[in-house]
Amino acid sequence: MRFKNMILAGCALALGLASCEMKNELWEKEGNTSGEMGLLDLSLAVNAANNVVTKAAVEGGTEVNGPTVSAEGFELDIANADGSYKKTHEYDPENTTIELPVGDYTVTAHSPGECEATSFAAYYSGKQSFKITAGETEPVEVLCKMANTKIQVTFDQSLWDDEFQSWTVTVTPVGANMAWPFSGKSGEITQPNPIYWMLPDNVKTIRAEFLGVNSEGKNVTVSYSFEKPVEADSEYWTGADALAITVKSEKTTEENPSGVNGVTIDAEVTWNELEDNVTIPVEGTETEPTDPSEPGTDEPDEPATGDGGIVISDGGTGYLEDGVVVNNSEFPEDVAVNMTVPKGIKSVFVKIGTTDKEGFASMIGPMGLMDGDGMDLASEEAKGLSTLFDLPTANATDYRFTMSGTLFGMLGNFKGTHDFELTVIDQEGNDASATLTITIN
Repeated sequence: MRFKNMILAGCALALGLASCEMKNELWEKEGNTSGEMGLLDLSLAVNAANNVVTKAAVEGGTEVNGPTVSAEGFELDIANADGSYKKTHEYDPENTTIELPVGDYTVTAHSPGECEATSFAAYYSGKQSFKITAGETEPVEVLCKMANTKIQVTFDQSLWDDEFQSWTVTVTPVGANMAWPFSGKSGEITQPNPIYWMLPDNVKTIRAEFLGVNSEGKNVTVSYSFEKPVEADSEYWTGADALAITVKSEKTTEENPSGVNGVTIDAEVTWNELEDNVTIPVEGTETEPTDPSEPGTDEPDEPATGDGGIVISDGGTGYLEDGVVVNNSEFPEDVAVNMTVPKGIKSVFVKIGTTDKEGFASMIGPMGLMDGDGMDLASEEAKGLSTLFDLPTANATDYRFTMSGTLFGMLGNFKGTHDFELTVIDQEGNDASATLTITIN
């Protein structure tokens, strides 16, 4: 029995020593050789729509006007100064203390997930440094600001009152491979949702191009550019900036008795969560409304007789067979689908057959590119897409569908695979189809 007790005592001593060694290894691994601990008491404040919502304000019952954003579920990345200790937590307003080894730290708080180049929601982030002392509680508050740039386009009621048939405003940050269309049409009085861009560091100018068909069936085009005012915090468009664009119809007046309606575009901007919007000057050009049926358009000769004879090709690039693969936003410049239609074009339908990116489907859904046969590029409804690529002309005997830099810029916001199904129909009802598959890595 005595020998047995000696064995048990020896095992206990060995386990104790092993436990101490493991504990010491843990401290050393986490950058704390002393084993001393302290507490972080973390509070997150979210600056959303000019309302800073803090933990103290909520607990004190402070009334906050306007929309608010809760920090619950925000991700916390905590690391010490030399990088030997790194932990990820989820913020819980009901349990804000975190035990940490003593040392110097940085905490980064942000909205869940990663901030994508283009999204439909604001992404907030903030960072703060602090020091943990043995046996003490360190209160730390992190202010999270919007990290991306908000773009909001609003259609004035006058567009519908003046019976514009359809219109598209394509917004492009100059110098970035990005673009976004905001579309509307007669009878559907809805406002487009804002988008949020994670812009590169070199964007000074944002351009808006309007293309619409007015009440007389004439095309109206306007192109305006926007820059931040001189009193702004930076000449570059950055996170926490918000650009609000308003598009209005110009009604018939004594100065404009022709009855041909144009448009005007106004813009306001806030930066660094300012309290009020600042109206900014717009620079650009607008053209006289044009009639697409007027002479000067491409009128082909009489269609050839015989069978349909429609030919669709990629001009030898192999893209129709192999697909297009885009890496690191390096878009090829030779992507085109050539259509030869001896009996004259009646319709060219484009449809996004499949896409594995929900955000892309949400964008193109209202444009009619996913329902039925898709959108007929030779129809009046498609006029708003001419800022993205060339459109076919009715009765023409050839058409070249190209992937413009603007279109690639839009598509580049959505990683994944997207199928463009193209169908051409001639004046006698003959048809041919092809599918262009584009993969964004």
